[in-house]
Amino acid sequence: MTQTWSDGPGAGQREAATRQPGGQDGLTAPRPDQRVDAGADLRFAALDGWRGTAALVVCLYHLSVLGTFYDVSLVQNGGYFVEFFFVLSGFVLAHAYASSFRDRISLAAFIVRRVGRLWPLHAFTLGLLVAYEVVKWSALRFADLRAGAGAFVGETGLHALILNTFLLHGLGTFPMPTWNVPSWSISAEFFTYLLFGWICFRVYGRLSLVALAIALMAGALAAFLLQVQGAAWLRAAFPICVCNFFLGVAAYGAFRYIRSRVRLPWAYLEIVALLLIGLAFEFAWLHELVIVLPLLFAGIIIVFAFEEGQVSRVLCTGASNTSGRFPTRSTWFIS
Repeated sequence: MTQTWSDGPGAGQREAATRQPGGQDGLTAPRPDQRVDAGADLRFAALDGWRGTAALVVCLYHLSVLGTFYDVSLVQNGGYFVEFFFVLSGFVLAHAYASSFRDRISLAAFIVRRVGRLWPLHAFTLGLLVAYEVVKWSALRFADLRAGAGAFVGETGLHALILNTFLLHGLGTFPMPTWNVPSWSISAEFFTYLLFGWICFRVYGRLSLVALAIALMAGALAAFLLQVQGAAWLRAAFPICVCNFFLGVAAYGAFRYIRSRVRLPWAYLEIVALLLIGLAFEFAWLHELVIVLPLLFAGIIIVFAFEEGQVSRVLCTGASNTSGRFPTRSTWFIS
């Protein structure tokens, strides 16, 4: 993060004056007549590094054919980093947009930007998969070549294709992934973005508290679907995404609150965060531990947002930072 303020007396007030139109503690959403751009002059470079690292791990997770390398616990459980992306998205979008919704036009502009960021690559990848199914159908129809399942059936059926086209396939409409398997997260996150925009536009109170309440309710719904009803995990994908995303929104409020009031040994906390994430992925087979992973991700994002340790310096300058600046959704195309 390129910090545009200095530490010392009054630093928190200067930040509040220049970056916080919504309130003095960073937790209060502004009223419509007060809403201005949330201050995109800051960039969380260390979080870009985390984004790149997480994207690499997710790619390796999907490339499970790597044999011995796949036995590494971090790679084996790399799918959990998708939840890290959800939390990080909530944090970053709260920073960039939470106070920018002045009217319905600005809300519509936000939606258009989200569509432009997510849908084109998704449509391109989906188009390649459709072309493959057409080739398979042609081989079956004209050459009587048969290999595996037929074309446009089951997970690659026409019904699934329609829902994939409109990003509806990650909303619990199917018990299993369809077409481009990892793109369920794009679907879930897109509609979470819409919910976020609407909440920011309508809420005049403490946004972080509202976000935390939404996260708790969505988490409870996901637990109910998975544990009580025994539903397939994809049926709970959307509430899981909502839970993690709004936990990230709440984490951003906590970051702003801590930044203006508390001085902590962030360099040491970065080391502690790395140890905790290593232990968490080593013992991710414990279901009770998996439940707290989003909270751990939120804590890690808060710690590294301050960029005051040696680990942050590495993340700010390394290859992971460079890769983290590219759209993360390209991960789903690569994988």
